[in-house]
Amino acid sequence: MSQLTAMNILEKSKAVRDALNSWLTVIAVISAGIFGLVEYVDHKAGVRVERSLGYVERYNGNVYLDSRARLDEVLEEEREALTALLTGEALPSETIPRMYDDYVITMVDKHGIRPVLNRLFGFHEEVVLCANAGLCDASVLQQFFSIEAQELFKGFYPYVCEQRNKWHNPALFVRMEHFYLGSKRDVCAAGQ
Repeated sequence: MSQLTAMNILEKSKAVRDALNSWLTVIAVISAGIFGLVEYVDHKAGVRVERSLGYVERYNGNVYLDSRARLDEVLEEEREALTALLTGEALPSETIPRMYDDYVITMVDKHGIRPVLNRLFGFHEEVVLCANAGLCDASVLQQFFSIEAQELFKGFYPYVCEQRNKWHNPALFVRMEHFYLGSKRDVCAAGQ
């Protein structure tokens, strides 16, 4: 009987070893899969950040740098008139927004900066499309572009509204408005 018991013990220990080996193999495969998945997600996030930084590099390139410099020149030249308009105490407060709208459109035409504005607004729309599609990192793009994009949009919303009306396209630059200003309202529909 002792020989049978020894055989049973050996068979049971072999069965336990086989089961343990099977479980260890399953655990190793699952661990490798999780590690691979984590590496893939990290790589994907790195690619999104890299694409985002590509937009930063483009924005600081000659074309957009020249456009921003041209816009700064125009705004500096028009600063006193804009300040006087916005702080005009002799004007009723309800007429100031309409006068601002008219002044911005006149300024845009006077200085011929429609191509500059289209280029800058178009760039920001492209940035937002990249973020919304998950191809770029939205938080990186927000950090680099929010302040300038907000200033551009808030300063030239009359131009945006004019373009929406002209092209019968109420969605024009709406993505930019929502992404950078965080508002879900349409600045043109708000009667600004």
